[in-house]
Amino acid sequence: MLSAWIDGACDPNPGGRAGYGIIVRYGEGTIIYQRSMFIGEGSLMSNNVAEYCALLELIKWNASKIPTRVHSDSMMLVNQMMGFWGARKGLYVNIFHEVWDTLRIQGFPHNYTFIWIEREENYEADELATTAIMRRSSRLTQVVGK
Repeated sequence: MLSAWIDGACDPNPGGRAGYGIIVRYGEGTIIYQRSMFIGEGSLMSNNVAEYCALLELIKWNASKIPTRVHSDSMMLVNQMMGFWGARKGLYVNIFHEVWDTLRIQGFPHNYTFIWIEREENYEADELATTAIMRRSSRLTQVVGK
């Protein structure tokens, strides 16, 4: 089982510079993948767009469909992915649908569990997301192959 922590940031929100951070571990231990990615800036950016970009990157990276617990401090993302809340409008709606389409192909919900966590528990992914927007850069670190 994998454990992933994702976070998105946008400054200012909405309409600013946006980026995300991802950390994936075997269980709760060794980091096997981490990514810090600047995704853009302007009127189409928001923290929700960045959160969903992080999730989409995680899903694409996990193409082998290893069961994964996804931790996020976005109550909206977790509740939407668990099917409790809908997505009606907002800058993130298109990427929300892309995430769902990609998950359907991979056999969701069997491979993913979504867990809401306090912001303080997501400090590593938050730091990666914040660094991406501050530096306007991307960094990929694959620590260990899957």
